[in-house]
Amino acid sequence: LVDAQGRIDTARPLIEGEASVALPGLRARWSGLLAQAQGQGDLDLALADGARLLTWLRALADAPVLGEIVRPALAPLADWQAEGQAQARLRWQGGLGALGFPGPQARSAAPRLDLALDTERLQLERTGESPMKLALGSTHLSVQGPPDALAVALRTRAESSGWRADLDTAGELGFIGLPLNARRGQLALSRLKLSATPAGAANGNGTSGTRENGAAVTWALSSQSPLRARWQPRGDAIDAELDGASLQVQPRRAGGAALAPVNLSWEQLVWRAGALQTRGRIDGLPLAWADALTISDTRPTGALAEAGLGGDLVFDGRWDLSLPAQASEPPRLSAQLQRRAGDLAIQTLGAFDDPRASANRVQAGVKTAELELRTEGRRVNARLRWDSERFGTASADLASELSPPDAAHGAWHWPDTAPLSGRVRASLPEVGVWSVLAPPGWRVRGALNAEVSVAGTRAAPQLTGVLEAKDLALRSLVDGIVFRGGELRATLAGERIVIERFRLEGRGGAERGGVLQASGSAEWRRVQRDGATVREPLIELEVSADKLRASSRPDRRVTVSGQVRARLEGAALQLRGTLRADEALIVLPDEAAPSLGDDVVVRGTEYPIDRRGGVPVVPDVRITVDLGPSFELRGQGLQTRLEGQLEVRTNPPDPEPRIVGEVRTVRGTYRAYGQQLAIETGVLRFNGAYDNPALEIDAVRPNTTQRVGVQITGTAQAPRVRLFSDPEMPDSEKLAWLVLGRPASGAGAEAAVLQQAALALLAGSDGGPLDGGLAQALGLDTLSFTGTSSSSTGDGTNSSAAVMLGKQIADNLYLSYERSLAGTLSTVSIFYDVSRRVTVRARAGSENAIDLIFTLRYD
Repeated sequence: LVDAQGRIDTARPLIEGEASVALPGLRARWSGLLAQAQGQGDLDLALADGARLLTWLRALADAPVLGEIVRPALAPLADWQAEGQAQARLRWQGGLGALGFPGPQARSAAPRLDLALDTERLQLERTGESPMKLALGSTHLSVQGPPDALAVALRTRAESSGWRADLDTAGELGFIGLPLNARRGQLALSRLKLSATPAGAANGNGTSGTRENGAAVTWALSSQSPLRARWQPRGDAIDAELDGASLQVQPRRAGGAALAPVNLSWEQLVWRAGALQTRGRIDGLPLAWADALTISDTRPTGALAEAGLGGDLVFDGRWDLSLPAQASEPPRLSAQLQRRAGDLAIQTLGAFDDPRASANRVQAGVKTAELELRTEGRRVNARLRWDSERFGTASADLASELSPPDAAHGAWHWPDTAPLSGRVRASLPEVGVWSVLAPPGWRVRGALNAEVSVAGTRAAPQLTGVLEAKDLALRSLVDGIVFRGGELRATLAGERIVIERFRLEGRGGAERGGVLQASGSAEWRRVQRDGATVREPLIELEVSADKLRASSRPDRRVTVSGQVRARLEGAALQLRGTLRADEALIVLPDEAAPSLGDDVVVRGTEYPIDRRGGVPVVPDVRITVDLGPSFELRGQGLQTRLEGQLEVRTNPPDPEPRIVGEVRTVRGTYRAYGQQLAIETGVLRFNGAYDNPALEIDAVRPNTTQRVGVQITGTAQAPRVRLFSDPEMPDSEKLAWLVLGRPASGAGAEAAVLQQAALALLAGSDGGPLDGGLAQALGLDTLSFTGTSSSSTGDGTNSSAAVMLGKQIADNLYLSYERSLAGTLSTVSIFYDVSRRVTVRARAGSENAIDLIFTLRYD
């Protein structure tokens, strides 16, 4: 809907009148006088619904007659979406000749403008090949004055490209010359305050905000002096110049204190004839900024904190940059960064010999920290200097070359074929702070010296030099691994490294802890694969151990000797060798040890491995393992020595390990059902999968008149368990002799005990109800109800119920106590097995006697 009235004079010329327009989502009203030398007027715009207005404009392209005219102009709107509201008001006083309004050539004064724009919510989004999204929050724009001296003030909240920003600025904007031309002007900002925060997930009201998790960092920028800029046309281009000024940048973490601010100042910033020249400095750059720059909603901890680094180290820097207008001319750059004050701290897990895992922070004692980058024509030079009290010294002087633009690169670049040259020196003292480079729970100590020359190209650097390490020590508190007295000497020759000497001593030195030695080489080779030249690794390593104490944990003590040879050629890994356990003690964990439930998931901070482009290693393993003369296994009721040899194999391309060999028990015992069973035969035969050996195990109860026991055959995944006896007897009798050491009396409580033992045997446990419960809590082997016999005045005997407590003191000594439940009778009995057939029994209490029992079986 359009409503307009007024007059138009083409002779003077001028336009006077008023008009109003009502469109879907938009209302506009204008009134005033438009002329070259004089005039005034008002223009009011009210956007009520941006989405409705945009939909209506798109529909015009399909209108009859009019659609053909406006369709080209409306085509760019196809990729745009709009939402929100806005209000704008423009007032002017004076002629519009300075703005290009037609009329006589007489000079006219510029009009005075008064513009106000307000919005609480306005969102614009473009889809397609170049997506863009801009969301304005509370915004107020004010522009007042003549075009050559406009007072501008802007306060807004905007969100775009993953950032939310708040801007508050004011200054003066002027367009120079008549008629006025936007390509020539100047800007002077008296106030500039900008804060930017990474945007988070969408809030419930549809707007985007920062997650309140304390991770986001707000960057605040403010001007320390007025900012003055000028621009003017140069043909079709524009020259611009920014006067010297300074800005202050300060990060602040949500809910935390602000970090130290940084001052950024420049002497000049000139863009002239397509060339850029800038020179300035940065003061007070803290190392903590490295954390602030890497913090995000998905990464609440910065890169330095993750590496255990921190401190109050502060740097100063300067730069001088010139980018020529001609692409064929190389850029010129000189940049330096050097320590001003402060120190670097590294968090460690305590001293190397400290058994506690307390965290300590070690100060580096930094004296010098400098980095310089300079270009001279095509040549680029880099220089590094580092000197500290505890972290040693390091220096590097490197040089390379840039290449001019070509068909693949539109600017100067650093190609893969760029030559390299230089030298690197490092001397790192014997400190334990290098543990931050080791896996969690490990501590590393040692001194390192290196002197390396660099040559070759960026894609294929050639390193030549020597690496030496002394007093190396490794320790893992969790795994019980302690190595000391280490030495390393390696030489670098191009793409090849040769380990001439590597030596570590076990805990207690070479005499008590043994020695580990290694030598070998690693290199990159160029080979032909499918008609193309590729680089593949070739690694050859030979490791030998001589009575090396590999683990010193109380429940895992292992001393090993042997040799292993490893060769990795491309993706083919070959392992050959023999290992022998000189001494070993493995204590199995208690079955009752606490553990997490199946429904508990522990999430770590590890990042998933990117396997794209990787080649899986194909192992070919032949390792012989000799358990040696002193390999003990304890725990979960088992105590035995193991003997035997195993060969670990993998056959390409199947990476699953296979084991061939036999493991035997020697003088082993197994505690089950309250008894100490002797393992007469214990053999595990491996001939395939490592987790499914064939079983041949016979365990008997010693020092009984009957030979009874448990026999296990089959495989680990499908075992077969049965009771046996010599001579043969029913299974119920076998179970009674195995559990009680005597025939069953037939009492109900005793039968229940045997039934529990049978169920436990079939279930594969160690007889939980019999060994566990109240009897185990009291430290007893037997707790049952029996029938007792005592003298009476009647027919000679009287049977009554009694409770019996029993304890196996030794293999051939048993103590029991019976207490009648119907009277005050009690008896203490001691059984001593002299042999399988002869037993001495002593009784005291209601009946005092010493018996010699001789057992002779006829069945």
